[in-house]
Amino acid sequence: MQFRSWALALVMFVFTVGSIVAQTSKGILAGTVRDTTGAGIPGANITITNQDTGETRSVKSESIGSYRADAISPGIYKLHAEASGFQGFDAKDIVVRSSIVTSFDPVVKVGSNDVTVEVEANSAQLKVYSMTGEEVHRMELKQKGAGQVQLSVRELASGVYVYRLFMNGKSVASKKLVLEK
Repeated sequence: MQFRSWALALVMFVFTVGSIVAQTSKGILAGTVRDTTGAGIPGANITITNQDTGETRSVKSESIGSYRADAISPGIYKLHAEASGFQGFDAKDIVVRSSIVTSFDPVVKVGSNDVTVEVEANSAQLKVYSMTGEEVHRMELKQKGAGQVQLSVRELASGVYVYRLFMNGKSVASKKLVLEK
């Protein structure tokens, strides 16, 4: 009988210590940066700022758009997300509590369709491809030096495209373009 009491006391001690160790005074803010179609946005810069203390943390979204900021002090935060080709996103009054994962998914809108390029070649083209690899738009670039190109995408449907810059027949740059109408 005495052995049973000791065993029960030992089990209770292990569970009590385990639960005390598992608790933390910090919280976690995590989510997925998405565009308005629901697609995850990789490489987005997320800045999280405590609205009371001004403490700031920056993280970058991963390949599927997910981000995670660990060990954040409990408090009320504002969040700024930005990604190439998209407008910035701002939110405030996000409550982070200790020992809890707070989920927040920023939704970014497509930004400008202007593309800045520098042409130093004899021939240059800007080509737009569908996600299946089909060329859907081509533009010859005649101006040398740095400049902006305005894409005329009226004939393209809403969706995700890739535009590539070719110089002297060689692909030198590539970016994703999300088009909403």
